Amino acid sequence: MKVVTKVTPPCRRYNRHEFNMSITVFEKGSKMNRRMYLEKTASSVASLDRNELTRRIRGFKGRFKLDFTSDYLQKQSVDRLRHILLAARISSKPHN
Repeated sequence: MKVVTKVTPPCRRYNRHEFNMSITVFEKGSKMNRRMYLEKTASSVASLDRNELTRRIRGFKGRFKLDFTSDYLQKQSVDRLRHILLAARISSKPHN
């Protein structure tokens, strides 16, 4: 008499398959959260005027200090000020 046993692959035997799926979902969620953060940050910076941009750059509190003089900031275009603030906010956000 022959006994046939069904051997489950290692990925199912140790629940690796479900574990890998949850990691994939987490990674996709993390990328989505990052993209949403970037879009929200860019939109909020784009809506600011020169005075508000200057105030936020001067009062920026992040992982590093922005040390621009008032004279330097007054000479910059509004687009350049937006670029500085957006780069600072994106760079100071902790990466997952």
